[in-house]
Amino acid sequence: MRLLYSTSKALDKWLKADLPSLEGPQKGRNPIFSDECTLSWQLHIVDNRYRSFEKTIIATEAFSRFTCFLPVLMPNSDAVFLLSKLDSLPFEIQWRKNTDLSINGHITDAALWVTDTLRDRGLDVLPYELSEELSMYLNSQVKRSNQRRETFVPLERFLAYCQKAVQH
Repeated sequence: MRLLYSTSKALDKWLKADLPSLEGPQKGRNPIFSDECTLSWQLHIVDNRYRSFEKTIIATEAFSRFTCFLPVLMPNSDAVFLLSKLDSLPFEIQWRKNTDLSINGHITDAALWVTDTLRDRGLDVLPYELSEELSMYLNSQVKRSNQRRETFVPLERFLAYCQKAVQH
């Protein structure tokens, strides 16, 4: 299975990566596809406010258009640079029916945030902007692991995980 990260010009420039263009008829503007051999993601970076140091990476999967957000909290963050290195890792993706009870509490907590936010604002559907705001908030909050008796910030833990992955 191939994992393809397709970066926008803005992200490539911010990374100072000068990545090679995807081959095709339109240099730098070719469609990407996810299929049985390739999982493709389009990555872009935006300022959270006009000319702010705080930025957000938007990652959208090519087939489903599933979108997730990666907040970049520091102007010279290594977080985005790690993403550019992840595509060199071999991935074999597996799906299994399973519930990890140590993670389920965090999922339940996130679900409550969604339902409470929608109820408080009188909404039926979570708008894109609100989902981004909620995701950024939850990923920067301190969480607790009763099993390991530790506290952590999900964003920091995810970045540390990615950093270890690209070093091995």
